[in-house]
Amino acid sequence: FVLPIMALSNATKEIEKGNLNFRLTNTNNQELIQNIYNSFNDMAENLETKENLRQSFISNLTHDLRTPLVSQAQSLELISQKFKEIGLQNEYELAESLAKNNEHLLKMVNLILESYSFDSKKLKLNLEKVDLYKIIEDCTDKLKPLISDKKIQVINNIYQGGTKIDADLFQLTRIFMNLLSNAIENTKENDYIKINAHYTDNDV
Repeated sequence: FVLPIMALSNATKEIEKGNLNFRLTNTNNQELIQNIYNSFNDMAENLETKENLRQSFISNLTHDLRTPLVSQAQSLELISQKFKEIGLQNEYELAESLAKNNEHLLKMVNLILESYSFDSKKLKLNLEKVDLYKIIEDCTDKLKPLISDKKIQVINNIYQGGTKIDADLFQLTRIFMNLLSNAIENTKENDYIKINAHYTDNDV
């Protein structure tokens, strides 16, 4: 009786590791064990089917998103240059901000295509020295249309040039983009958003 239980335990570990095509071989004559094995195999098959559908859905969705973003990037670059040539500075800055947002979205879509999700087990971080002040400035620049629309002031109080940490630039930018966009959405007109950094011996 112990051997089938051990086999079932090993099988659950395989499923936990993501090996959804693992199946138990039913050679035991006991009806109870046979029923348990059959139930496990049915569960594993359902999980595999759902995972395949999920990956197919995300893959198709991100491909559908990527094509218009690539086309839009080229259009925004052309519009931006035209505004610059004829001296429309405000329109040029707006087009540049839209182009940066488009670039950020395209990077995100490409990342989803590579990993199919932002699952921590699949996501690989590219660690490098990044400047927190510059990240906030870049995010603020990308969100300039929203900031201008609500007449909000964004105050970056992080020490310029001296706040560098080991992090994934793209992923950290995603986090701050979400935080800032939420802050803008929930801040009253003509108000301000302030970003500060607090330091300890090894942490920011």
